[in-house]
Amino acid sequence: MNRKKVLFMVLIVTVGLLPSLGAWAGGSRADLLRKWWRNDRFSARLGLTGVQKQKLDDLFAKHQLEFIDLRSEIEKSAVRLEQAMESKHFSENEARERLAESQRAKERLNNARMEYLLEVRGILSREQFMKLKKVTEERRQRRQQKK
Repeated sequence: MNRKKVLFMVLIVTVGLLPSLGAWAGGSRADLLRKWWRNDRFSARLGLTGVQKQKLDDLFAKHQLEFIDLRSEIEKSAVRLEQAMESKHFSENEARERLAESQRAKERLNNARMEYLLEVRGILSREQFMKLKKVTEERRQRRQQKK
């Protein structure tokens, strides 16, 4: 594969990683790591009980450091990829290895997020989960409109 194709692949991966990196690097936490259930208005809208809030707190504590570590892996792999691409002694194989490393790191974070979401779903009733999904989508749309 020629250099242009490798650069194009790097660009695609980098653009794909930006949302993950941006949320962390920008100083704010990803939605997943906010204690949304501790917002009184929001939790009332979902009808959360005290027991559910405590379970969500416990789940948050269980996963918080894991998510931080996984996002850090993504950042590190992005730096390694950038370094491989900018190296004086460029190696396509090295760049491909760093690209694969970045993809694996992103996949690990996505898998961890899904596991977390499955556990959240186990805490919430179907109705609460559907409300959460609806509210989350409404917030996402409002954010998009502001841009």
